[in-house]
Amino acid sequence: MAKRLKMKSGQKEQLVQEAGGKCANPGCSNWRTQIHHIQHWSVYKAHDSNHMIAVCPACHDHIHYTGGITDELLYKWKGIPRTNHRDVEGYIYIEPSAEIRVLTGTMCVSTSNAEAAVFTLSNSNKFAFKISGDGDIFLASCSIKDLSGAYLVRMFDGYFKVKRDEAVQINHRPGKIRVTALDAKRYLPAWTITTMRRAIPDFVRNNITTVFELEVIRPGVVRLQGAFVANDAVLAITLDKIYVLRPELNGPIALVGGGERTEIRLSGPVTRIAFGL
Repeated sequence: MAKRLKMKSGQKEQLVQEAGGKCANPGCSNWRTQIHHIQHWSVYKAHDSNHMIAVCPACHDHIHYTGGITDELLYKWKGIPRTNHRDVEGYIYIEPSAEIRVLTGTMCVSTSNAEAAVFTLSNSNKFAFKISGDGDIFLASCSIKDLSGAYLVRMFDGYFKVKRDEAVQINHRPGKIRVTALDAKRYLPAWTITTMRRAIPDFVRNNITTVFELEVIRPGVVRLQGAFVANDAVLAITLDKIYVLRPELNGPIALVGGGERTEIRLSGPVTRIAFGL
């Protein structure tokens, strides 16, 4: 049996870049990739980049076992002219359910409306969701900007774009996304950092803070954490509390519930006024 040789240095990176920094399938947003030999190694015993392609594990499995992705199709994908996306992109899938809820701290928000804004601090810093299909499909939307007015996070019906920046860390797996600001001063007003440091030391540590985190807990239910910033107020959401901050206050106002049994049911959008901001 011939020993399988290693790929050349930088060869995998070149193939991933050729695919646009993600799976080469134009209908797939997965950024986790593996290298597939279109001309199989077992036959040709060669790592020829002209006959190799970067695909995600799911698409790789379809190629080898499920069918429907032919060599002809792979060469078509490989021939698509691409540049690396400036944003990190992906999709948060939420399994359909008759129960639609957003967990915030120790409370939850639910609605019977087709569309609801959970937090709207400004036109550029907000989280909203809508119910589609037969009333069982949860579609989340979000927008977050830094203090300069540049977008950090944009989400449209579950499809997200996060700015690719050395000061922004993105952790993403199926069903969860967390965006961390490695330079909190670019995102949070100075008075916020000072106030939160006194109340919650771990909220900003070493100038690092979680800007946005969304996790699917069970069908139709997501947990929201992060910080939403307006000119004169900040809404910070942790696992156990919702904090309202304003510069004239000595400390944050904490909103605490009794878990999911503490339910805010919307008949209209929850605005900054409803939270006393």
